Amino acid sequence: MIKRTTAKQSQSNQNIPLKYKLKAISQILLLLALGLVLVVLVSDVMQFSGLRTESIDASTYLVRLQLVDGSGDSKAAADFARAWENYADDQIEIRIIETDEFDLRPVNNTFVVSRTPDTEAAALLAQHLGLDGKKVDYQELENNYRQISATLVLGTDCRDNDKLFGIEKKKETLSKL
Repeated sequence: MIKRTTAKQSQSNQNIPLKYKLKAISQILLLLALGLVLVVLVSDVMQFSGLRTESIDASTYLVRLQLVDGSGDSKAAADFARAWENYADDQIEIRIIETDEFDLRPVNNTFVVSRTPDTEAAALLAQHLGLDGKKVDYQELENNYRQISATLVLGTDCRDNDKLFGIEKKKETLSKL
């Protein structure tokens, strides 16, 4: 069925002032622009909300480490830091935040102290370093503005432990070659 317009109807369409026609066209263009902006925003939200995901290998624990040298060996802390700086595997990531020296007297045994009530990360650190993870105790650190999660105190026995200085890591790497 074809609808025919009469001469009177077509005259009424032609009588619409130009400013109303322009206003209608500008409103349509504005709606199209808003629609385009909405599409862009929705795609960004989808990307940030995880609808598009990428897998990232992350360690289970991040240890922000305070290193205290009580060994009396002037190079021990530097050697340790060189071996373990920015270490990460699937279980643990180590960030050395601060290095200090224990000036009062040499400490006999190397040990780890947890600075958070959950000692699991510090115990895992101890195991990675060849120390007994069961001997890790919690001791709060006053004014912990650097958010240190564990303290490693190097004792006079530190040079007897190859893992502390990454020597065992290097041996494993060389044996794989």
